[in-house]
Amino acid sequence: MRSVDDTGTRVRNSAPAQRSTAAPRPIVVITTHRAVLDDDERRSFLQVRAVLGGHDMVVLVPDDLDVAPLRELDAEVEIRRSPTECWGSVANHERMLLSSRFYEWFGDHTHVLVYHLDAFVFRDELLDWCAAGYDYVAGPWFDGFTSASADAPMVGVGNGGFSLRRVETFLRLTRVLEQHATWRTRPLRALPVRVRAALRKGLMPAARFVRMPDRLLEQLFMFCSRGTKLPEDMLWGLRAGRALPSFSVAPPDAGAAFAFEMQPSRLYSIRGGQLPFGCHAWATYEPEFWRPHIDAAQPPPATRAAL
Repeated sequence: MRSVDDTGTRVRNSAPAQRSTAAPRPIVVITTHRAVLDDDERRSFLQVRAVLGGHDMVVLVPDDLDVAPLRELDAEVEIRRSPTECWGSVANHERMLLSSRFYEWFGDHTHVLVYHLDAFVFRDELLDWCAAGYDYVAGPWFDGFTSASADAPMVGVGNGGFSLRRVETFLRLTRVLEQHATWRTRPLRALPVRVRAALRKGLMPAARFVRMPDRLLEQLFMFCSRGTKLPEDMLWGLRAGRALPSFSVAPPDAGAAFAFEMQPSRLYSIRGGQLPFGCHAWATYEPEFWRPHIDAAQPPPATRAAL
């Protein structure tokens, strides 16, 4: 069934799946490939340390990075290193987020909040979002994306640079993505990417119609998605959310309460002048809108002196 949100957007109902009642244990993962931060990155870093510092938090960096400047900025934060192959380009970073090892690094937590230093957080709602039951939460996207018109409908959620991911689910799906060929999947994996994409478009609706079991449906979708050039946040937020009943993605109206990215002033108006939990790429999309809100978000005195 589909519904209409308060913008007139037709969206698929994506009710959170029933999950364990155990208390969530999230971790904030700040990713950066450099230790010398510019002014906006420094402000972002100090803000997330001040607002979400009560949760587990790590800074993930390349294993050959000199972290002395980060230590000067914050001597207490935990720093973890990852292979240099995960860095150096957007493609390398996206491969890391599509790999099971990324989620294995944080396997003792229930959720990962991916936080790039072009993000900003306004208040601590992290446990509330973990308890909401979604596998993937991010800010909404509009039809046309960066070229969207002022009245474009929302088409889903994405922006991986400020996104919440359920570790258990992402571990399962990324492991399927990496699985070695079996007698069942070897013929499919040998097909060109374009052919597999066509199969995905044709087979997934049929598989759902005949009520294929969730795990088989996940295997079919992930194997058809191998080698895709689609950005990883689009894979999760748009394709997987539509194709897999077992993968619960926040709908756009919930995404707008979680974060803004594109068209922030429009989302602010839709939400009646309420800021979200956080935002992403605020210096890219309407920085003139964001600057007063960023400036008004004064960090505690202990961190203010470092700005």
